[in-house]
Amino acid sequence: MIECQVDHIMSCLPRLSASGPIEVRPGVMAAWSRQLDAAMERMVWGGGGCRSWYKTAEGRVTNNWPGPTSLYRRLTTKPPEAAYRTIDPS
Repeated sequence: MIECQVDHIMSCLPRLSASGPIEVRPGVMAAWSRQLDAAMERMVWGGGGCRSWYKTAEGRVTNNWPGPTSLYRRLTTKPPEAAYRTIDPS
């Protein structure tokens, strides 16, 4: 998975060079978090009162990925341009 993350970051470098710092749009991040939370609830450590070191004291599962690595690779291959915005570094 780290290779996928590095590849994703490397594919962002041309945009960084052209436009400066970027960040994920807040609405996109919130939607992604909701999707992950919903997927985590379907996992063994998510729902049904299971106790796990993946859960915070508030009950949120913090495991980094609920699916197969092949899907993670597909989703991180090319950054979705609309998901990012240029930020003012000042």
